[in-house]
Amino acid sequence: MFLIAHVNKNNEIAGPQTLVHIVDSLLHIDTNDGQVRTLRANKNRFGDVDTVGIFRMTERGMLSVDNPSEIFLSGSTTESSGSAITCIRKGNRNILLEIQCLTTETEGEFPQRVCVGLNMNRIKMLTGILRKHAKTKIYHDTFFNIVGGLKIDESETCIDLALVAALLSSLNEFVVPRTTCIMGELSLNGDVRPIDSGVPRVKEAAQHGFTEIFIPYRNYHKSMEGLGAKITPVKTIHELLDLIN
Repeated sequence: MFLIAHVNKNNEIAGPQTLVHIVDSLLHIDTNDGQVRTLRANKNRFGDVDTVGIFRMTERGMLSVDNPSEIFLSGSTTESSGSAITCIRKGNRNILLEIQCLTTETEGEFPQRVCVGLNMNRIKMLTGILRKHAKTKIYHDTFFNIVGGLKIDESETCIDLALVAALLSSLNEFVVPRTTCIMGELSLNGDVRPIDSGVPRVKEAAQHGFTEIFIPYRNYHKSMEGLGAKITPVKTIHELLDLIN
């Protein structure tokens, strides 16, 4: 028997919580403006809640996606500025996705900041770090987008370096190679902080043919050697900027 309940804006079941205690599993389907659907278990008496299902909405209903990374990578073979690829973690699955950025000269008095699928406060913080530590002033309209329409949780901070790389790539008109994967969290003092599950993320990127992978220095492990990719640990934002430029 399936029980369907109303969910409010905070992704909580409206009304009394008796229903949550009665059922064996509580499943939630995240939707976005695209065709991607993410199925997660908030409660599961017969298994873990870390497993996440990725589906595509089609004319025949929701179909399982065996390789989610194919959805969130544009598949373009033409290298252009304003693009960087990173690896996020959805439950126990590692997913490669492409972050796109476009900077244009502003026509108004104040520059615009537009984000699709990203947290605006995170973008403001990263631009502040660039102004402070990289002496980069951004007087442009800036647009961010996640290929495939996926929404990134605010807690997923491993995309910081990729966001910075995509922004500077568009701003300074240089290309980040499509065989490069960038992951890492950026602190307010310009240091690159470690991320969780660094080894599985690196293995996922190597399996998809990425030849150079930038990771936080403290995430480096000997098990990453022999994967067929060049692993480049970075300690600060200055090291990353020198390497990608």
